[in-house]
Amino acid sequence: MDDILKYINNNEWEKAIDKLKSENMLNKSITGAGNILHFACIRGNEDIIFKLVKDKDIDILKRNKSYENCLMLLLKNGWNDIAKKLYNKYPELLNTFDDDRHTPLNYARQDIFEDMVDTIIKNKMTYIFDYRNNKHRSILNHLIDENMDVSIIKKICKHANINKFTYMPFLHCAVAYQKPEIVKVLLECGAEVDLLSKNDSTALSSITKFRNLTLELEDIIKILVNNGANVSMVDYSTQETIIHWTIRIGNHDILKFLVEHTTKYNVPNSWGDTYAHQLLMGFVSGIKNIMDKELIIQIVKNTDINHRNVNGYTLYDIYEGLAEKTNEFDYLKEYIKKQNDEIGKINMTLTKVPKYPRWNTSSKMDPIYILCLLKRHKNLTVPINKNTDDEHNMQALLTQMQNFPDNIIGRANVKLFSSIDLYSAYQRINKYMLSFRLIWKSNDDCIIDRNFDTSMIECFKSNRRFVFLNLTMVFDYGLHSNGILIDKKRKTLMRFEPYGFVNRNIYKFDMMLTQRIADISKEPYKCIELTEFEDYRLQHFSQEYDRTITKQGDPGGYCHAWVLWFIELIVSNEDEDLHFVLKNAYDKIVTGYKGWHDSLLEFIRSYAYVLDKEKNKIFDELNISDYKYNTELSDDVLEVINKYCSEEINKILN
Repeated sequence: MDDILKYINNNEWEKAIDKLKSENMLNKSITGAGNILHFACIRGNEDIIFKLVKDKDIDILKRNKSYENCLMLLLKNGWNDIAKKLYNKYPELLNTFDDDRHTPLNYARQDIFEDMVDTIIKNKMTYIFDYRNNKHRSILNHLIDENMDVSIIKKICKHANINKFTYMPFLHCAVAYQKPEIVKVLLECGAEVDLLSKNDSTALSSITKFRNLTLELEDIIKILVNNGANVSMVDYSTQETIIHWTIRIGNHDILKFLVEHTTKYNVPNSWGDTYAHQLLMGFVSGIKNIMDKELIIQIVKNTDINHRNVNGYTLYDIYEGLAEKTNEFDYLKEYIKKQNDEIGKINMTLTKVPKYPRWNTSSKMDPIYILCLLKRHKNLTVPINKNTDDEHNMQALLTQMQNFPDNIIGRANVKLFSSIDLYSAYQRINKYMLSFRLIWKSNDDCIIDRNFDTSMIECFKSNRRFVFLNLTMVFDYGLHSNGILIDKKRKTLMRFEPYGFVNRNIYKFDMMLTQRIADISKEPYKCIELTEFEDYRLQHFSQEYDRTITKQGDPGGYCHAWVLWFIELIVSNEDEDLHFVLKNAYDKIVTGYKGWHDSLLEFIRSYAYVLDKEKNKIFDELNISDYKYNTELSDDVLEVINKYCSEEINKILN
């Protein structure tokens, strides 16, 4: 191709074209920069460009080594007038991608951008506005970042799907870049004010990630709240609401504004502190936030005085410490009375283990834990999987698994498992699980074994009142355990989430499963949403950026220990009011471990330690001596465990 390059460099384009046509190489790349059309675009030779694109032998969509086509090269090199003529004549060029999945819109400079947008709208190609690049960012994300004119952003918003679920929805993006004018435009164009991001944050709750309150954030808070944003939403990452955050940074005016827009005062943060807890503890520690008496009284008098934080302290406990330092807050005395210290009688043993015991979290240990629960509770049963070697069933599961996209741990950028790996994992679980494990990933991706209904029928024939189901939730950062408890007497189904909540979409799964249980039992069943645990978050988040939260987080796997504890708690107090049981269980934990580093963490470690002792006792009976934490047991050993548990569970249930 040296002679072709020589012709081009000597501006002898016609000779270059004739030679390439004679050799039928018009689309052939001359260098990595591309073919002759690409060279003409790089150099801005309008006459040659339009002569070439008229030639039926030239492929105008062809890309060079960098996956850039002729339009992208014109825009990249600043030949905007030529580019405008080209895409108006050949609008299909606008619907193309480079290697990073950028469209020509990403190449356009401000002086041509609006015309390109108008051309896309005129040619009814607005789906281009919804394209995502390799980093899950659309053109709107890019514009918000690049300070593009708001009128152009508004024009795109009217035609784009601005509520399409992404890693960071557009409203969140505008908040992140502190652009109140864009927040306003997005809401005017129909953006859902409480749309959840991938990490279960709303646009308003995501503000809690900021260290300071700027004037722009003040405007954004007012815009969002005036458009109906939920001020009581706890942010997934920071584990606090916008009101907690405002108290923490000490802004009276915004706090007053937010309080005017809430009816919920008992929402706790990750430490179990309500707004009143946080206010009073701030005063105790000498943080003199500028708050007027009326505002403080309003918050305190609407708060449950008996609510305990994770350290076991009620408002009265904190107020006592405050009163010892100053009489400045005597005006609160009539609103903060000493509570009744008698905690209701519920069946729950607190076992203190001073060290930090490790717990074998492998799902293959579940038959042992299930066996122990069934031995202790004669009112509990589980659906038994009697078809672990059913190849047809496993093939059906494989078909479902293929719909599960690959899961990536974004922060570590490490591949966790692919759909086929998940199938393999489930195959192993299925082989060594005696009770069924349901798997949920999203609204459309949930896996329930086809033998599940048959086994559930046996549970409904049993005189045991409660049915326990394991639920594994699949997230980008790993697997998470929930527990489902079916009460045949009350005709209810409840799902226990140790975090209080993880993903609001799971509620659709709850309703689906409740209906399926009703169909199997041929009786109406009601789904109980355990909103109690949105107020009492027993397990802390351990995957967050905030180092204080990370220190506070439970070690991986304790979610399943919390699930087993919850099942035991409810079946041990079967006829008590659910609210009473949950509140008193929480109070017992935080008072029983009061003064410890973290009452909830110490408690669940102690409970897990008891479970593990029971497991090790069975290991002794089976002459299994390796008690190592999370040890990988051989298939032969697992067969021994499974056979033993199967025989014992069948004795109990039959």
